[in-house]
Amino acid sequence: MGNPIEPIQTADEIDAYLAFANPIIGVDMNDPYMRRLYGTDNLVREIAEERRAGFMIRDGGTIVAGSFAKILRVGDKFDRRIDDPRTLVLTEYWAVAETRRRQGLISSLIPRCESFARGCLASGLVAEIELANPASLHVAFGHGFVATHLLGASLAIPGDFLILRKDL
Repeated sequence: MGNPIEPIQTADEIDAYLAFANPIIGVDMNDPYMRRLYGTDNLVREIAEERRAGFMIRDGGTIVAGSFAKILRVGDKFDRRIDDPRTLVLTEYWAVAETRRRQGLISSLIPRCESFARGCLASGLVAEIELANPASLHVAFGHGFVATHLLGASLAIPGDFLILRKDL
């Protein structure tokens, strides 16, 4: 691949990554729920508090892939997805430029998410992947994730998602 993985740390980097990723992922930042979770201010705060990490890959200055990782603890909003008393890290917001798909970019980011999780003393990673995205499911399964349960569509998030876990 040859493109280094860079951390996403500043508000400008977050804004640039969201501008790249949101159209790919289909996130509508006009939705108050999504703006609260993934608004720049919230992401900057979580990264500063070391509760979240972001990683991106650029090619010639243009972002071509990236992801976020977030610490989940019992009592967090994500408990509806995860029935586990241990600390886990959610790897999310995977995005790859259409012209760069199937080149191993997400595969290169997953180990960075694992390192973040180990540094947080997490017991594992979890991912929430839409069933309509077989390429991402293939990547996750190839990295040792196993399916734990199906999460049906909600008002905020359409589509059915498979929840996957990888123990560390």
